[in-house]
Formats: sequence, structure tokens, C-alpha cells
Amino acid sequence: MQNLPSLLNAPGEWVYDEATKKISLIPPSGITPSEIILSSLPNILIADGISNLTFKNIGFQYSAGTAVRVKDSNNVTMDQLDVNNIGGKGIEIIGGQSVQLSNSKIHHTGSAAVAVSGGDSATLTSSGHVIHNNHIHNMSTVIMTYTPGVEVNGVGVTVAHNLLEQGAHNAITIAGNDHLIEKNEVHHFCLQASDCGAIYTGRSWSWRGNIIRFNFIHDILGYGLKSVDVAKNEVVYSQNGAVGVYLDDGASGFEVSGNIFENAGSRALQVGGGRDNKITNNYFKTSEYTIWLDARWPAYDWNQNQKNLDASPYKTSVWQQKYLELAAGMHNKTWPEGNRIERNIIVSSSHGGGSLRYHVPSSTVISNNIIWSTTGNFGVDYEVLDANKNVGGATWAQWAAEGIERDSIVADPCATIKNKKLTTCPSSPAYKIGFNPLPTDIGLIK
Repeated sequence: MQNLPSLLNAPGEWVYDEATKKISLIPPSGITPSEIILSSLPNILIADGISNLTFKNIGFQYSAGTAVRVKDSNNVTMDQLDVNNIGGKGIEIIGGQSVQLSNSKIHHTGSAAVAVSGGDSATLTSSGHVIHNNHIHNMSTVIMTYTPGVEVNGVGVTVAHNLLEQGAHNAITIAGNDHLIEKNEVHHFCLQASDCGAIYTGRSWSWRGNIIRFNFIHDILGYGLKSVDVAKNEVVYSQNGAVGVYLDDGASGFEVSGNIFENAGSRALQVGGGRDNKITNNYFKTSEYTIWLDARWPAYDWNQNQKNLDASPYKTSVWQQKYLELAAGMHNKTWPEGNRIERNIIVSSSHGGGSLRYHVPSSTVISNNIIWSTTGNFGVDYEVLDANKNVGGATWAQWAAEGIERDSIVADPCATIKNKKLTTCPSSPAYKIGFNPLPTDIGLIK
């Protein structure tokens, strides 16, 4: 319900009386307004079919809809913009080629801060669009779910060196192929929802070739209902249900490598039934689950994934040559086949709870990881699908005895995170598993 006069009872609320053309407002607490700005113009800038143009050092404010829309345009640069107090999306890039948004601030938008799409999925031609070195925060103020900091679609979009913070739901959502998400700092998302992720994708076997690497993902909280006491008229909420990188509902063919996860939700990384994902060379530190790889639930509708796959051009020679694992077909489409979890450092501070959850076929490659618990309680929930064996609350020794995880070691990695950088001491066992050093230039470039 909205615009109901009887609900006007708290600071920051307002109603509009259409008959009298009058607005009634209760100002935010502690503020005596000297000026009130009303938004009515849907868009401030629409650039349709332009080429070779730069917009620089401009502020765009107070639109009711999308502030800036660049459509079917080529070689366009938006640099050092300040887009804020927007009713809808901040910036939308649709189609075209080589459009760049850089060194800008996009914040306090009612919907997504940045939405970018382009490229040709039939030919896998890259859009060449780049979202680089922007500070993006406080989006989703009106529509709180699936209105992320950066929404990526199409083919070949790069999102790099951005700082994303303070969002109700997802920070970055990915749809399509061959996108690169790298060297971003992402924190404090899922502040108004659960079952969401800092970086989120899902429901497709065909969105292949996407890379999520060298990002620092931390303090992803979640927002869920814990309890209701009717007698006391008390509702208690909890911080749960959030995920750092969420490959949901069969998302497949992703590379997640070289990322730092620190307190990144109830599950730092979740593969929700997907296939052919490579989880390598990441650092995890959390009191919750680190890696969660599941096979979905018995009633999950895999036919929807099949429909999405059939609607893609995956049978064409371009796709068959590019995505070899997709071309090879499936042994059992309800199993998360072909995933690899290798050379990761996993540090758990869980007090008796689970640290890993694997529901996998025995052919899954899990190897050369470092496992360490700061509390001495490293729990593993696992199911070996082809053996019909399901064990909850197992010890690390029980899981290791299954023989699926190989050549992993239990040892203190002697590693620290400071200023978005991971450092290891000279005696760290990270060198024994082939862990590669991580970049030191994650986040905004000042």
C-alpha cells in the first residue's frame, strides 16, 4: 500500500493529494528543510545511436526514471559523472559497442545503479562495454530486489576496479556469456533480503565463459526472519541467508578464482546444482560455510534449465567450439557434474557448525586445498550421489576417508588480510599446493 494518508506517521514519509495537488511531508528526523525538490522528468539524458562522444564532469540528479540511457551507440565514454537521487536506474547501456563508464559516482538510485547489456549471443561477439573504477552505493532504495549495483547481460562486459557497497539485495548480477568481473571490492549487501548474493547468477546451463576473479568480497550480511512473539508483539530478524558468490539453480561454466572472501555471508560461495564450474586459488575466511556445492532438491524442475538451454544457440559450431564441456553433453543432468575445487585456502572459525557442504558425484575433482580451523571444529556435510551415501556433521577425517578430496592438507596457512591484500609468511603451506599470489590493486584506483 502506498499514498494512504492514514499511514503518514513517520519521519521521511509523504503523501500526494491529487485532488488538491498538495503534498504532505514529515521531514527526516533532525532536518528542517530549506528546499524541497520534486522529480517529474523520467530521463535526463537519452543518447540513441551516437558515436565517438565523451560525457565528462557532469552531474545528473533528480530524475523520476532512468537518469542516463545510452542505446545502440558506439565508442562512447562517460567519465567522472555524479549520478544520484534517481527514482529509477542510474545509468543504462543498451546494445551498441565499446561504451565505457569510468571514474564516476552512482548512488541513491531507486532501482539498479548501472544496467549494461550488449554483444551478440549467436556469434558470441563481445560488446566491449566496460564499467571501470566507479564508486557505486545505496541503490535499490525503492525496488529492493534484483536491482543491483551493476546488472550485466549479453556478451563480453567487463566490470573492474569498482567499489560497491550498501545495497538491499545483490551487488552484481550476471546473465549471458564471456563477462569479466575482476578486482572489485564488494561489501554490505543483502541488507534487506536473504537468499541473495554479492555476485549472483542462475538458472542457465548456457551462460558460459564468465570469469569472477581477484575480487574482495566481505561483510555480506543477509536479512531474515528469526522469530515472532505475538504476545509481546515482537519480531526478531537475523543476519543470514546471504552468499558471497552465488551460482544459483544450475549456473554452469563459471571460473571463480583468486578472490578473497571474508565474512561473506552464510555461504561464502555456493554452487547450486551447476556444472563445469572451476573454483580455484581463492582465500576463504568465515565462521559460516565456506563452500557449499549442492545437487538442488528432489522436486527441483530441471526442465526449466533444459528449456533455457534449448533456447540458446548451443548446437551451433561457434558455441560447440567455444564451450567444449557443453558440447560433450551430460551424464546425469540432475547431478552437479564436472566441477573442480582446487588450490583454495579455507580458514574456518566455526564453533561446531558446518564448514563445507558437498553433494557431489564421486568423479568431482576436489584437490590440493588447505583446510584450517581456528576453533578445532571443522565440520563437513556431504552426500556422494552415485554411492547414495549422505552424512551430516562429519569430521574432516571422515570426509577425507571417502577419497573424493585428494592431496589437501590440514595446516595453518599463515596468511593475513590487510588493506584488501592477502599476504602469506615465508613458511606458509600455500606454496605446497601451488597457490598463486593475488593482485595487490583490488578495488578503486585512486
